[in-house]
Amino acid sequence: MASNNKQVHKQGSALGRSVDLSKFADYEELISELDALFDFDGELVAKNKSWLIVYTDDEDDMMLVGDDPWEFTVNDFVDREFCNMARKIVILSRETPQLNLVSKIAEISSSVTAKDAE
Repeated sequence: MASNNKQVHKQGSALGRSVDLSKFADYEELISELDALFDFDGELVAKNKSWLIVYTDDEDDMMLVGDDPWEFTVNDFVDREFCNMARKIVILSRETPQLNLVSKIAEISSSVTAKDAE
């Protein structure tokens, strides 16, 4: 399977990471990997987590990770829907006001991009 690298940014962190979504079989594996990459010490996989994992698609619509099926099968064809739709993944504090989520994602992405250019 071809790689499917996506940028992941965490609110409050200057560095983003790249993850290959094709390595994971489901959301549980992805979230476990993000938990380890960003040193959450199990907080991302906990039931009462204080962080939200969101993603944007081609149209910059924002959705919670897990809202869409990871994959579906039609006539023996497997489509990894989430892997194909997600363009950027962002980990945000639940304390971020709902109305500011889109601007917060843009702010995190632009600050990381600016630091990468330096």
